[in-house]
Amino acid sequence: RCTTVNPDKIVAREYEAERKKQREADILARKQRKAALLKQKAAWAAEDEQKKNSDVEVRKLRRSAIAVTNREEKEMQNLARHLEVDARKAERVAVVQSRNQGQEERRKAHDATRGQLSKHRASVVAG
Repeated sequence: RCTTVNPDKIVAREYEAERKKQREADILARKQRKAALLKQKAAWAAEDEQKKNSDVEVRKLRRSAIAVTNREEKEMQNLARHLEVDARKAERVAVVQSRNQGQEERRKAHDATRGQLSKHRASVVAG
């Protein structure tokens, strides 16, 4: 049996082999690109998560700082209110004490006057 070499068939086989090789290379490249993209997506997700967590931490810190400031401000207001109330109370006490003292002095003066009057009456009656 004699085989004749058909150059067209050889060229066609070489072409098919080259196409197959190229297709496998394309598939491999696609897989690598897909893997790289997945890796990049995971990195982006991790970065977003980290950013979100740090934002949450910043917000927590900001909130706690605001809360502390508000608490301190409220304490200062309460202290000022207490001081004001104490001052008013002390003022009232001083007014009451001075009023009582004035009444006491007037009573003593009145008693002294009554005593003099009673002595005068006694002397008038006796006289």
